Amino acid sequence: MIQVIVFYSLKVTSAALFTTAFNEIRPNVLAEDGCLQYELFVSPYTTTRFCLVEKWHSQAILDKHLGTKQLSDFRVQSAPWFEQKPVIEIKTIENERYL
Repeated sequence: MIQVIVFYSLKVTSAALFTTAFNEIRPNVLAEDGCLQYELFVSPYTTTRFCLVEKWHSQAILDKHLGTKQLSDFRVQSAPWFEQKPVIEIKTIENERYL
């Protein structure tokens, strides 16, 4: 299993746009074969910081997701909304009991 954690820092004027756009693609991503989790969390300290937690069955399935048109479109659409580049952590989980 692959876990992806993405930390976003958005411009104040863009947080609502980002949330709306994310909520539009989320059902489609969750419907993708091998998607186990796709959740966005907002910081309890500021409304401009978000954390996306994803879990995928395998690296190959994640790679397929990363190549989808909807994700490519989302990246282009959301790029001007960021205060800084997202920070991405990718981990291979060998045993689910440690999650």
